[in-house]
Amino acid sequence: MFTLIRQTPVPAFGLQVFEYRHQATEARHIHLQLPGELHAFDLSFRTLPSDEGGVAHILEHCVLEGSRRFPVPGMFHKRSSSSFSAFSNAQTGRDQTSYLFHTPLRKDFDQLLEMYLDACFFPLLAPETFAQEGHRLEPVDSTNPVSPLQISGVVFNEMKANYANPVSRVVRGLLAALYPGTPYALDSGGNPAVIPGLGYEQFLAFHRRYYCPANARFHYCGPLAPEELQERLEELVLGPLSLTPGTPAPRPGWSEWAPKPLEVDLPFPYSGQGAERMGLGVLAWRLGRNAGLEDELICQVLMNWLGGSSEAPLVRLILESGMGGPLTTLLNVGLEPLLLLGAQGMECAAMDANLDRLQAELERVADAPLDPALLRALTDQLLLEQRNTEDEDAGPGAFPMLLIDRVREAGRLEQDPLERLNPALVLERLRGRLCDPYFMRAELRARVLEPSGLVRLRARPDEGLGLREAEAERALLAGREASLDAAARAGLAQAARRLQLHREDHSRDGMIPLLHLDDVDRGLVRDPLESFPAPGLLLRAQSTATNGLCHLDLEVEVPPCSAEAARAAHWLGYLPEFGYGDLSHEQADLRRRSLGAPLEADYQLFSDARDADRLQGSLRLRGHCAADLASDYAEMMRLTLEAARLDDDARWQQFLRSRATDWRRNAAGPQVHSHLWQALGAAQSRQGWLQNQVHGFPGLRRLWEILGLEETPALLEQIRTRGQVAARAPRQALLAADPAVLDGVRSRLEADWSHEAAPVDAPLPEWREERAPRAWLTDSTVCYAGISWRGLPRAHPDWPLLRVAAGLLESQYLHTRIREQGGAYGAFAQSANGCFHCSTYRDPRLRESLEDLRGVWDWLQSAEIPARKVEEAALASLKGLLLAQSPVARVRLRLERERQWLDQELLEQNIRRLRAVDLDELRAVARAAVDPASESVVVVCAREKLRQDDLQGFLEEEI
Repeated sequence: MFTLIRQTPVPAFGLQVFEYRHQATEARHIHLQLPGELHAFDLSFRTLPSDEGGVAHILEHCVLEGSRRFPVPGMFHKRSSSSFSAFSNAQTGRDQTSYLFHTPLRKDFDQLLEMYLDACFFPLLAPETFAQEGHRLEPVDSTNPVSPLQISGVVFNEMKANYANPVSRVVRGLLAALYPGTPYALDSGGNPAVIPGLGYEQFLAFHRRYYCPANARFHYCGPLAPEELQERLEELVLGPLSLTPGTPAPRPGWSEWAPKPLEVDLPFPYSGQGAERMGLGVLAWRLGRNAGLEDELICQVLMNWLGGSSEAPLVRLILESGMGGPLTTLLNVGLEPLLLLGAQGMECAAMDANLDRLQAELERVADAPLDPALLRALTDQLLLEQRNTEDEDAGPGAFPMLLIDRVREAGRLEQDPLERLNPALVLERLRGRLCDPYFMRAELRARVLEPSGLVRLRARPDEGLGLREAEAERALLAGREASLDAAARAGLAQAARRLQLHREDHSRDGMIPLLHLDDVDRGLVRDPLESFPAPGLLLRAQSTATNGLCHLDLEVEVPPCSAEAARAAHWLGYLPEFGYGDLSHEQADLRRRSLGAPLEADYQLFSDARDADRLQGSLRLRGHCAADLASDYAEMMRLTLEAARLDDDARWQQFLRSRATDWRRNAAGPQVHSHLWQALGAAQSRQGWLQNQVHGFPGLRRLWEILGLEETPALLEQIRTRGQVAARAPRQALLAADPAVLDGVRSRLEADWSHEAAPVDAPLPEWREERAPRAWLTDSTVCYAGISWRGLPRAHPDWPLLRVAAGLLESQYLHTRIREQGGAYGAFAQSANGCFHCSTYRDPRLRESLEDLRGVWDWLQSAEIPARKVEEAALASLKGLLLAQSPVARVRLRLERERQWLDQELLEQNIRRLRAVDLDELRAVARAAVDPASESVVVVCAREKLRQDDLQGFLEEEI
């Protein structure tokens, strides 16, 4: 039985909020009843690590690998391939682990709910699962007990990749320095040097302690009545566990502030060129215990004031002084916000001087007059974002999950969820203080300029660190090998074989409840999108509920006539960082902030759905504002396009160097897999080649060449030329707004955005097929490998079948060979832009994985593949075409498809083909469509790995 604590409406979002406590177990349930078709669910536990063995992270991986009711190895993976969920996953935080999903289908929701609940509270947690997902010691050759030993495991390899990222190391170093003796000083994801020491019994005990009803919070957002969900919770979990509810985890303890600034020096692995300019210097402040949402919002405005844009004082100093790329963020650590302000790409010899300059700038800011207009703009921006119900970049279901994120955070902090659901109410209450210069300067002094709670961190590249860490792992292995007798070695080989049998056990797969194609009976969503042609402008208008906001897109064609021209057009994405007309960039920044959300711009390359070599380049400006400011906001967008002050060479130099530094850091970290995909497409189509030249490793290298050879004047002239083309080009525009204001805003846009357009024409850029194997060298101790082949254009009638083939290869072959057996974090297959490619992600292997990737087509033609698996792959492909999105996101997707000459009729043809696919036809299409001679191989790895695996014939490229 549940007891209702409170029921409250939130009219701003059409919500009814119900808060419940379960009488027998003390479990909490927060139910957000929201009209619509999406069901979003989250189950969270407070989880507090006591060391860096990664137990919370490994457990998060393992609970979804088989449960009491569904004793199926790989349960989560096998079910997710047939789900219509846009997101179904789990995540480990510093003090909390969450399991979450959302789906538009009620049957899918019921099945996933049953499986998630059973997995979390009644998991099997077999030793084999712990070995696969966590860590294991095994012979390299399981058939030969005396072969060398290796450490493997999915989480182990995932965290080795994380530790190759300098910023990840910096954050970990800061937390260890600031919060000693608390869980926040520990890496809850796991330190690769410590993970191998985690024991199986310790792992089981962690689950018993934290995965209990009294420590659980259930969150739901969607149309279900709370009683309907509670009936299922009672039946599946809370009733059976009512006699053993466990106890809630305590709120973590806290550490006192250091009385004076802490000095921290931290190395990170780096062996590339220019190491002397790859330093990372950071000032970090503990901003005080978070007493409630008011505190958090004050800290957010402080962050936006000091480092929230290129015109914020500390970011401006970093850019203008050439320190490097700004690194600014606000982290929530336990009950305390943590402010980070610094730069990456510093000269190592000047790091102390640069940190001194940043601190001096803070003192200057605290003493200088503060413009109330800036504070009003910062506060209004924050208010606007709380009202925004659109986040199409986050994918379908983003808004319900955003609401759940807010109430989950309230529970973690033991605060009122109603305040976090609608922070606009708190912001309105705070507005007077947030807009008061005296109040905010006092907050700056009290929270930031006091010497306690401050860390000065200097992270320097260490060319030998990666080698020393690899040597430490080899020494660990050597020590273990020396301690093993023949019987122990035979036991390891037997454990490896048991794990292989565990993976290959499909005897109970039929116990998993599944969706079928017939369960998805909806057609394409057809939004009423009206067109209004005007001179030089095609305006599209969408009438929809937007919570009083107007969403505006302005888009122009900037064709890619050469690789250099496309790179220059890419930099037009920085238009909102420049002044326009008579306004300097400082004045323009304040104007944009005062009108609405920050203006975004980007440059994209599209290929024809019928011919991947036919290209279009598109510059898009996008933003949103309150309805009463729509005309002024639209005028600002137009002037940003037409009158941007692109002749500000000094400012360009700042952004070019900052972007180059940031790009180089990410190239070996968070963005490496994206770069790999771009490199794989480069050999298969003109669009893929050009995309790689602009956004991939060659684009990064070319930017460093330009900066090093002082060729920026030529690049800047190209940028200005592309900007002039954009200002004269025909325009497409999108307006999405509430019905009450739509017509008035539309009429103004037609008048203001129409112009005398110049026709745009340009030759196609030349390209060459580069099929020689390439190895991009990095410091990561794990690898990324891929192989691509020429595929089919998207408009080809057989293209949907290649999508199904990709789904089958990914779920049935690559997952087993690359992830389960090889220990990689994951493996992928994709058919896009005339290219078919397969790749690995955070992979300890290289040569063996390339062999597995080359085997995909033989497997597809010869393996015994049940018809049910073909249907699941078709269902996954169908999901990508039909899945519900927010109204504005659906319209933007529709316009994007139009740019690729992909019309509704073709989409519906694809859907019909997916519903009728069979294995024989799929195999025939794969044989005919994929040419083995078009193979292209790309790897991203350490140079030592190439040598170790004796891989020959690769063109080695420095990142």
